[in-house]
Amino acid sequence: MRWDDPGAPQRSPADAASIVNILKKCLVDGYGDTDPLGWTLEFEDAPGGVAVFRNSPVTGSGGYFRISPYNVPTNAYIRTQSAMAATGSAPADLFAPGYLNSVPTEAALTRWIIVGDERAFYFLLHHSTTDFVSSTMSVAMFIGDFTPVIPTDVATFICTGANANSVTSSLTVNFTSINTGPLSCASGRTNQLINALGGDNSRSRLGIPTGVSGSSSYNPYALYLAGEIGESYLANADNTEFPAGGLIQPVALKRDVSVSQSRMTDVENPFIRGYLPGLIGLGWKTHYGTPWPAFKEIENAQHLGVALNSLSSTYGGVMLWINTEDWG
Repeated sequence: MRWDDPGAPQRSPADAASIVNILKKCLVDGYGDTDPLGWTLEFEDAPGGVAVFRNSPVTGSGGYFRISPYNVPTNAYIRTQSAMAATGSAPADLFAPGYLNSVPTEAALTRWIIVGDERAFYFLLHHSTTDFVSSTMSVAMFIGDFTPVIPTDVATFICTGANANSVTSSLTVNFTSINTGPLSCASGRTNQLINALGGDNSRSRLGIPTGVSGSSSYNPYALYLAGEIGESYLANADNTEFPAGGLIQPVALKRDVSVSQSRMTDVENPFIRGYLPGLIGLGWKTHYGTPWPAFKEIENAQHLGVALNSLSSTYGGVMLWINTEDWG
């Protein structure tokens, strides 16, 4: 699903309400000849720009997420929050919520792509004209069920974004101060990129409200790309080919704690909780300066590149790729 499909909803005006409308069309209603992904709209406060969606309780976990404007409905930015259950559209109506995320969906981010199914989806928003170059503005979010390491895990529904590790208070975000979330991490400085995918960035955590069996323990997790991301791989690279023998890895959810024997063997709050479906990460960067969006065949499947936010002339390009064909 993408912004230039026949009949596709547009981000006009470029406020939070237009993002809610895009999600309603893609998840619930469909548009043109395109069928929806199979989610439901459970609650809505249309004047307030608030909506609560649910994924499939049959093939998925039946988890919920709430989307709301950042302060006022006319604001371009949004907030997102996951929950295991919901009884209404207010924050107090969320049961066992995840962290409250702030997402700087700038007004200039008018091109969008959604890849997903009835269980989970990736939502990419990109600048109206720029490509994979310096000063690129782009946002990528994952919302839905991750693939758990332990199949009986009862708390698999998450939202990504920038947060203050809190279920009630959120960050003040913009493209020049902090990472915009673990999937669309800012790469203006090397350490930002390494931290965002290193499993311990304090502003890229995911609040999973219970343990595997539903215990009341609340533990933060973060995205983790195994292996060191070296600076030599982060400089701008306009090539579109991967190094021969390069490592292609799934992106894991790693518990945000120091390593110990008890934590490594904890089955209620596993050190590695699961993986984001269809997402792979690389230890190097490609496609700097090429047009957005970028598609590439990787291991016999078509993949969509996730843009790095580049706040300087030194960084930009793609390191994460979404499988657009099969999530297994």
